[in-house]
Amino acid sequence: MVGGTEAISEEVATAAAQAGGGTAARLAGATRFATSVAVAGAGAAWGPDGDALWVATGRNFPDALAAGPAAALAGSPLLLLIDGLDPDGAPERRAWLRAQADRLDAAFVVGRWLYR
Repeated sequence: MVGGTEAISEEVATAAAQAGGGTAARLAGATRFATSVAVAGAGAAWGPDGDALWVATGRNFPDALAAGPAAALAGSPLLLLIDGLDPDGAPERRAWLRAQADRLDAAFVVGRWLYR
């Protein structure tokens, strides 16, 4: 499941695991942006074949909602950023990007971005 206990309670996680006859694994971070890094990291561990990075703003959910299936179809990760270029970013995201730098050749930016 994707999201922390505020998004998906432990009770729901337990019920889902029991209904499925197994255990539930959670991918989560301290924020939605950190969660997107956790999901991208899990995807990289499963061996996606895409060489592009998809990026969407995390402040306008339809952007990421639209980008998710496209990124998945391409076998590529999707990261959420705060706004615009988000120069500082999260430490987790910077570390993930450094680790993937040799594999990624392109980036697709989805949605409306606000520059300040």
